[in-house]
Amino acid sequence: MASIAFYALKDDIRGLFHFIFEETDFRVFESYSAYDAELREFRSYDELSDAFALGLDAHGHGHAVLLRLWSSTVTQEVEFERISLKVPGHSFRYRISGIGLVQLYLGGEHAGIITDSHYGHWNEAGARQRSGGNVDSVNWDVLSQVSGRLQRHLRNRMAVAKVRGRPILPAAFAALQRGVGLRYSTIQFHADSPEIQLRKRAS
Repeated sequence: MASIAFYALKDDIRGLFHFIFEETDFRVFESYSAYDAELREFRSYDELSDAFALGLDAHGHGHAVLLRLWSSTVTQEVEFERISLKVPGHSFRYRISGIGLVQLYLGGEHAGIITDSHYGHWNEAGARQRSGGNVDSVNWDVLSQVSGRLQRHLRNRMAVAKVRGRPILPAAFAALQRGVGLRYSTIQFHADSPEIQLRKRAS
């Protein structure tokens, strides 16, 4: 699994999605629809922002917003599945699935801490071992290229600091300086934590 965890607030998420929409061919979908509703595709940052309270994590679990990114140059094999529900008052919802999709889970601020966001997808070796899907339906070279560009942008262009290898994006770093903590598993990091490392800028 190729993955990266990072810390981001609303302004950071805006910058990330500007890159996704302008510099990649990823389409952005919610992972699961609301109950009794169609699955939504978001064609702009504004559409995404209208749908979710970006940068906030109401429950503090790091999964405030669950998204899937799909590039048709990576795979054509994507399923929009209707799921029957046993929830009183509701009958169905949809989900999107496919081993060539990228998952993007957005955390945010909650009760004085920032939960991490997560970006990840199968690599070919892992998919062949464990996915159970049609591995040959994915152009792994293209996925590696487009995903690598996005990860490099996040690490090398957006991040201003890191903690234990996790990039800290500018708005999250500014909140850190104001006293907000960063949650890393069961640990919290603060502005004076020695493990917070500023990223060296190229001269």
